[in-house]
Amino acid sequence: MKKENCVGLDHAFRFFRKKFFKKPMAKGIDRPLYRNICKDFNKMIVDGIEEGKRMQVPHRLGHLWYMKYQTNYDKPYIDWNETRHSDKTIYHLNLDSDGYSGKLKWDRQPSCMTNLIYYSFKIARGNKNRIVKGFYKPNGHKKYFE
Repeated sequence: MKKENCVGLDHAFRFFRKKFFKKPMAKGIDRPLYRNICKDFNKMIVDGIEEGKRMQVPHRLGHLWYMKYQTNYDKPYIDWNETRHSDKTIYHLNLDSDGYSGKLKWDRQPSCMTNLIYYSFKIARGNKNRIVKGFYKPNGHKKYFE
């Protein structure tokens, strides 16, 4: 049985306040400022991924990048929206990206943490949509790794 514990910015802010409460650097940092700093950092990471770079996550937690792969036409994904409006099953062929699909990858190998295989990474919907829109632009997939 899989138990999902999602940690967000609120959890991170509580941890920050608890750990650095007595230090002078934490005195002027309130919750909205902390959220803005984290959101700007995440935007910077997504901008790098959008440009086709392999971004290093701080504290040696690995690398993030968007990986493209050739669509398997033996088992293509079903386009449920189009299938609902027609009488037959319609598949995603990814013709707008020359038959490529993509997914966000997290390389955990360079990390120094133990038991990292039990952790997962889930990107926020808005950031993910920004990356995907760039991927499906004309010739947008050419800058990503295979």
